Formats: sequence, structure tokens, C-alpha cells
Amino acid sequence: MILNSGKDIWVRGNSKPDFEKNRMYIEGIITDEIHAQSFIKKQRDWVLTMQNKEPKLFDALVHNKDPEYWTWSKLSDSYK
Repeated sequence: MILNSGKDIWVRGNSKPDFEKNRMYIEGIITDEIHAQSFIKKQRDWVLTMQNKEPKLFDALVHNKDPEYWTWSKLSDSYK
């Protein structure tokens, strides 16, 4: 239904199954390609700006600094 609407589920790079707890961790957004790419670019720009101009604030506010967390992909790409 989502794909038929021209949208996809965009998930962070750290989305993955947790086999020990028998569950799946997914953090994502449902949107079309244009809005997803715009969001991803704005988020990347924001993160880089904050890291460079306000490193102490970045360290205090950003809970996950792992580069994998800041990557996004279409969930549908994982089962093609």
C-alpha cells in the first residue's frame, strides 16, 4: 500500500533485528523520494554544521554519533 502511493519507508542505517529479544528495531520515515532526499541532506548539513561550529553542544545533545545512525535507505531496497 505504501509503495503503491509513491512512497517508501526510509530507515536509518542502524535498523536491524534483535534476535536475542526476538524483535526488530526500526527508526524510519514514510515519504516519497524527493522529500526523503531533502530531509537527509538537511539532516547531514545540520549535523556537520553542529559538529564543526558547536562541538560541545553536539556532544551534549546528539545521543548517537555512530555514522551508521546518520545513513538512510529505502526499506524496499533490502528485499529486491
